[in-house]
Amino acid sequence: MRAHTFAPDWLPRQMQHPLAGYLIALFLQLLATGLDLFLVQFFGDFALPGVPIVLVIVCVGLFWGAGPSLVALVVGVTLLD
Repeated sequence: MRAHTFAPDWLPRQMQHPLAGYLIALFLQLLATGLDLFLVQFFGDFALPGVPIVLVIVCVGLFWGAGPSLVALVVGVTLLD
């Protein structure tokens, strides 16, 4: 798992620590869940609930690798439930 966890080179040096990817994954999932709840509450006919959560999982997986994307997946599924 460690071999497939990385940080983008364009991030500042402090944000390239592996722990930063996990914390960003957690924060983005909380943000995406709040956005999802907002969209469902104010637009009752919103046809694609859960899309912001899946989008965060994909983005975290592309930018930070397998470890943080698994954290984003577990947090997203837990919050979506």
